[in-house]
Amino acid sequence: MPPATWRKWYPHDVEKWNSSPVIQMLSDSAYRAYHSLIMAQWESEDGYLPEDERLLQTLARVREESHWKLVRVEISTLLCTEKGRVFSRKQREEWLRAKAVSERKGRKYPDSGKSVSRVNPASGHNNNNSIKNIGRTKRDPDIRFTPFKELLEKAWAVHNSIDMPWGKEAGANLSRLLSNNPKLTAESFRVMLHNRHKSENVNLAERPMAWISKITDYAKGPLNQYNRPLEASRDLASFKPITIAEQIAQREA
Repeated sequence: MPPATWRKWYPHDVEKWNSSPVIQMLSDSAYRAYHSLIMAQWESEDGYLPEDERLLQTLARVREESHWKLVRVEISTLLCTEKGRVFSRKQREEWLRAKAVSERKGRKYPDSGKSVSRVNPASGHNNNNSIKNIGRTKRDPDIRFTPFKELLEKAWAVHNSIDMPWGKEAGANLSRLLSNNPKLTAESFRVMLHNRHKSENVNLAERPMAWISKITDYAKGPLNQYNRPLEASRDLASFKPITIAEQIAQREA
């Protein structure tokens, strides 16, 4: 299920964030992981993160389990665990505040989004078919959704013997990818899937929900374990510097 409208963005005090000593002390990996987790918490239906460590690792976008253990320790002071629930206390407070505001608006405008007719008081006839009183019209489904999902299923079947895990969150992530990339073609998407499968340290059994939104990272080709172009890293590894003696020999030749 796509997140409710009020869960599509959250207030972010940039000054407090950047001036926080705890945030400043985080490593790059821990910084990215924590930021990914609080975004996932905001989009959740209950304002909490899953208690399962593997799901947390996936949401934090940390690939290796050994690396995740180090990151988990580093961000432990920023996440609370109460009654088996994991969450950022500050983000939880903002989530509850935004939810309350949304519910108050819903009670104030109970007919929000419903169409109403504009009637000419003199003739009693409608001047137009319908207009929106409050809110926006629902977008038409992207015609690319089904063929893109079929490409995902084919790519999944190459490396896995079970059906591809798919749910509302995965569908929402695919829809968001299509919305953010209106010119993305099925062929380009297929190439990016191929590049991902050729990359280093990629978990080919990872649920598509966790990586669909990052598939454009593979637009230029496979990546190495450091998320850099694989071919460039191979060229660098095979590079052999020319010694001074060789340079002199080349000049005399």
